[in-house]
Amino acid sequence: MAAASPTTSAQYDQELAGGAVKQSAETHGKLQIHKMVYTTGSAGAGDLTAYPIGILPAGELTIYPHLSTFWIADSAATSQCDFGYGAFTNEDGTAVVADPNAWADSIDIASGPTANTWASDATIIRPTTYNSKGGIPVTVSTDTADFPASSSIELSVAYVLHG
Repeated sequence: MAAASPTTSAQYDQELAGGAVKQSAETHGKLQIHKMVYTTGSAGAGDLTAYPIGILPAGELTIYPHLSTFWIADSAATSQCDFGYGAFTNEDGTAVVADPNAWADSIDIASGPTANTWASDATIIRPTTYNSKGGIPVTVSTDTADFPASSSIELSVAYVLHG
């Protein structure tokens, strides 16, 4: 299969270049939304590669799927989408294996523009807590047919950072 997308989003590259994502103490305990926008590269056959599109902050945080959303501008006739996370390290130093469909598995996006909350279409349906040392890479991939060239994906993750 030919790779049909860039390997990372520009936003992910900028966040990664900034080092571990740490939030100031005044953001702890407040609901926050991390919006990520990803534009796909050239069109191609299905591409199961999970592309990093953003990084959630380091530390203990709880994701709220009913408040988290996704929007996909356009897709091929049989496209399905996954999103989840890349490998990261827990605060205690243990490695967490990447799970590219942890939060959504095979969402049908073949009917054109698709928008919804995670809880409506996704795998994660209740608040889930993570505790990372250096942040959690957020990934997106397609299961079947790929996104057309220059298609947009917007993913918003609602979370509370604990302190």
